[in-house]
Amino acid sequence: MRCMLFRTLLLAASVGSAATAGEHITWLHPEFPPSYIASGEFAGQGYLDRQLAVLQKMLPGFTHSTVTAPLARIWHELPRTDGYCFLGASITEERLKLGLFSKRGIDTPIIHLAMRAEQAERVRPYLDAEGEVVLDKLKTAADMQGAYTDTATYGSAIDDFIHAGDRTVRLSKVVEMRHPFTLLERGRTDFIFVWPEQLTFYKRSSHSDLATASFRIAGSSAAQPYYVACSKGAVGDRAITRIDAILAQPEAWHEFVAPLRSWFPPVDFERADKAAD
Repeated sequence: MRCMLFRTLLLAASVGSAATAGEHITWLHPEFPPSYIASGEFAGQGYLDRQLAVLQKMLPGFTHSTVTAPLARIWHELPRTDGYCFLGASITEERLKLGLFSKRGIDTPIIHLAMRAEQAERVRPYLDAEGEVVLDKLKTAADMQGAYTDTATYGSAIDDFIHAGDRTVRLSKVVEMRHPFTLLERGRTDFIFVWPEQLTFYKRSSHSDLATASFRIAGSSAAQPYYVACSKGAVGDRAITRIDAILAQPEAWHEFVAPLRSWFPPVDFERADKAAD
């Protein structure tokens, strides 16, 4: 591992123009377990916490600081202040106008519908031939109840399902991100929408032995990529250029994605890791 890191550092030092002495990157990130975990038993052990630490070691010539900030502030500051970066950015047309994005992204698991394992057969009438949840069917379920939080977006398809005017399935709206899982654990709801790695975090952080079954949403993609985004100034441009060169190297890529193993389902980690080959 030391040899691999040393070779990566040598590569980083040789790529592009050298960073000016004292050139600084401020890394902005939200608190969104288990990507970034700011408190509790797993503080600092989020997969993006650890990926960011790896990436910073691969960027000699830059100094670094990190600031916790909500997403709204991140996308407010990035186009206004040079030297700001964010690991974990998803691309939209609007955001492409605000910052520079790395060439390579990491595929993350997509949101699933999760149920208590012993109740999983109840969702069968609302599945398609591939075993995926058809939201138009589920929306009319009279024998099911779900829970969601209004502090997050679940993507357009699920958000449309939640707010559909003709929805007859019962849904409980809660405030905190963790609350839908708490209701599921206590048997007070039948299903929730959750990212697989998020479900793992909820179980570990509450020491829960709840057995669950998860189902993909019909029509959803297998994964969603995230990237490094930086300001469009000179410092941000040099940072992204350096990051692109480093992550193009297979050894550096394997080291960069290694923290995902702790939280991602095996099939999702393997997909991210094999992207280097």
